[in-house]
Amino acid sequence: MKLCTIRILIILVLMGISVFRISIAQDNFTSDPSEFGKDATSPIERRILIDAITAGVLPRASFDFDIRTFTYGGGQVALNVGLLKRLNIGLSYGAGRLLTEDTPLWNPNMEFLVKYRIFTENYAYPSLAIGYSSQGSGTWDKVNKRYAQKSKGIYLAATKSFLVYRNIVAFTGGINVSMEDRDRDKDPSAYFGAFTQVNDQLYFIVEYDLAINDNERYNVYGFGRGFLNIGLEWILTQSVSVEFDLRDLLQNRDVKSFDREVRLFYIEHF
Repeated sequence: MKLCTIRILIILVLMGISVFRISIAQDNFTSDPSEFGKDATSPIERRILIDAITAGVLPRASFDFDIRTFTYGGGQVALNVGLLKRLNIGLSYGAGRLLTEDTPLWNPNMEFLVKYRIFTENYAYPSLAIGYSSQGSGTWDKVNKRYAQKSKGIYLAATKSFLVYRNIVAFTGGINVSMEDRDRDKDPSAYFGAFTQVNDQLYFIVEYDLAINDNERYNVYGFGRGFLNIGLEWILTQSVSVEFDLRDLLQNRDVKSFDREVRLFYIEHF
């Protein structure tokens, strides 16, 4: 059996276990949207899994810094602001080879982020948000005018949370159309993922991006397997958390191994 087939079977088994856990504890799920995306001490919703954007938003009059590394010594920072109750805006910037002895490969532009939540989660319905993100993942390719993994572009995201055996389990799904289409692969794409509490300080994260918009021409960027990422977030304080991510476990790009990423979140009110 091929290695790719084995990995896909593992994914399906893990998803089946998650569904089974929820199905046997349906009476315990919460209808309170205040439970979505929060740890036991923090009032902050989760706005992103690893790359998958959720329907969560920052509270009004708050901001966060999202600092992350990526392959080949790259680094990226994003600033998001809770401008209104339902509206977040942000900017991001990064560079390849930033954490090496080589000359950094600076991104050509500062990228723009915006999210507006249309509906807030309740007993029957998920949270729903629409937005735009021009920030992709990895190093900027100046020849093909794109990031190693395309930005989400225009997206619609839905998130629904449950309380299962006193632990939060939240599912996110979304559809998106990236503006990085110089390769003429303009197909819309989709993604889904989930995160759950391990304990009151640790969260486990898993996501899968179908990457339908990145599987036709430049196979160095996508072999058609999609992007599978997992991560573990450690909540240090109400304002600070550290995350360790393993990216591209299906090796959808022309690489010898999956990518390792470290991420720092800092949240504050003003």
